[in-house]
Amino acid sequence: MTSTQHNSPHGPGIPGPGRPVVLDGGPDELIAAVPGLLGFTPTASVVLIGLSYHGDELESIGPVVRTDLVPGAAAAGADALCGAVYDMPDARAAVIVVEPHPWPVRGRTVEVVRTVLCELRDNAVGVSGVYVTESMRDGGLWREIVPSGQRGRWQIRRQGTLADPQVSPILSAGQTTVHDTGGTSEEMDRELDPVDDEKVRAVLPASWSTGADTGTGRDSLSPADICALVAQINRDIAAQGTDKDAPLRRARCAVRRALTVQGTAGQVFAFCTSVRLFPSLVALAAGGGATVVMALLLEVAALGRCSLRSRALLLIAVLGWCGNHGALGHRAARRCLQETAEDSGVGRVPGIDGDTGQLGDDLLTMSLAGILWDGVSDGSAARAVQSILDQGLAQLDAVTVTAPPAGAAGATALVETVLDRRAATAVRNVLGRRAGK
Repeated sequence: MTSTQHNSPHGPGIPGPGRPVVLDGGPDELIAAVPGLLGFTPTASVVLIGLSYHGDELESIGPVVRTDLVPGAAAAGADALCGAVYDMPDARAAVIVVEPHPWPVRGRTVEVVRTVLCELRDNAVGVSGVYVTESMRDGGLWREIVPSGQRGRWQIRRQGTLADPQVSPILSAGQTTVHDTGGTSEEMDRELDPVDDEKVRAVLPASWSTGADTGTGRDSLSPADICALVAQINRDIAAQGTDKDAPLRRARCAVRRALTVQGTAGQVFAFCTSVRLFPSLVALAAGGGATVVMALLLEVAALGRCSLRSRALLLIAVLGWCGNHGALGHRAARRCLQETAEDSGVGRVPGIDGDTGQLGDDLLTMSLAGILWDGVSDGSAARAVQSILDQGLAQLDAVTVTAPPAGAAGATALVETVLDRRAATAVRNVLGRRAGK
């Protein structure tokens, strides 16, 4: 199951950076927004979108839940959606089935839709519409279906063609991107695979291969150093100009260039592994820097090994709760747990060798990954992420407090350059609601 957060409204529609994003094209635009809301293009799926209304006007969209076309998974997804929208005004749900042969509705699709509708009805969540479509592509045919009166049979209420998902207002708002790989689940899994780049790996410190701190000087680094690196990567991306590559791909290229600069890789190791530092990465991601921070973590997961790779996967999972990369984050949590278990054997944590500091790092990674994987429905995952976000915001606030008087103004300006506090607060509020607070 994949889920993404609720988008708190700034007025009608989905919030954009400083202005609302309004979907006024009906089902055409709502269905076309799904890839942007999830961060990938679903196939063979049922997608449930929470909708909040003020009278007859759509006020906000989200959360979004995606599951496989399996009745048990669909029931769990519908239950999760109901729990997430319980405090939303006039909450309803749109049910979208993506299936290679969507019409006529039959077989497993009938059972899945019936299961979802029963779960929504039992939880007093209204249904704005049930839609079936073959694929999420420009010009694809969608159909809204309703019961025909005969048991197990459906009829078409209306139909139309999809707007282009690549020009959805969700994407143009700048707060979300369809995952650069093209969107399938398999491609996103490959995105998390380790890779070898001989040019880059030749300049990486030993800590990137062993996962153990080999004198990176992480105790001397501060969240201000993280802000400086993020600002530098932003400047590099801007200097490259706009090209055909998607934003996340451009950011990953900029990160990989940065890693070849002497000393940067050692700093990044510290940023990911130190409890004094990695919450700041999460706060910057929640505060408008998700693309750069996600690019940084994806590069660490690809090029790092052992405990460093595990920590990067964990942080990708955390970021999945702070924005639209929920699908990627969910897979990262699973990969983190699987790979740690495979490397550990039964009852053993890898790479400890008497190093109690390493033991603490590895146990923290395993514990948090387990919470993110298992704690979706009871709110414990959202509480854990909210706690990390709070720590990160406190760390960034401390940058200006601890700066020498002569440099306080510069430290404040640096933080404010890379941190959108309003966006971070919005994410924190969403996490609080999902945690049941």
